Amino acid sequence: MKIELRKLKISDAKALQKLRNDKKLNEYLQDSPNPYTLSDAKKSIKKGLKKDIYKFGIFLDNKLVGTICLENPNKNKKIFEVGYFVARDYWNKGIATKAVKEICEFGFKKLKLKRIWATIPSDNPASSRVLKKAGFKIEENLKCSEYKKGKYFNETIYARIKNDK
Repeated sequence: MKIELRKLKISDAKALQKLRNDKKLNEYLQDSPNPYTLSDAKKSIKKGLKKDIYKFGIFLDNKLVGTICLENPNKNKKIFEVGYFVARDYWNKGIATKAVKEICEFGFKKLKLKRIWATIPSDNPASSRVLKKAGFKIEENLKCSEYKKGKYFNETIYARIKNDK
């Protein structure tokens, strides 16, 4: 299964809107509007075209199946956060892991990053598995650090360091 990461275009907005209107998926995404409108999709794509955000669509057979980005850089732009989602129909197929590995290669080689990190809430163990398979290691566990669905969740900070073995 070959995936392709490419910059999203405004013409991808309708497909992005359709993916993001999955209630189960939205349980795992931070601050996701519900319903997710075409206007929301266009804003997200435009945000991904800004400097210091590297947002890509995850495509399988030319079909948009998710997104992935490097964002929230530190001051010297050598450390970025990774964020991603894959549509529910494509869960448990290795797509997210491949996408994370590819964006890390892009970050380390093209952007010359030193560190890529992510924060995963305790109610999303599948995302933790993705990061571990992509070479990320646990750095910290945070207690009661996210509030959603009317309750508190713990979070785990993962990171991958360039040339870390």
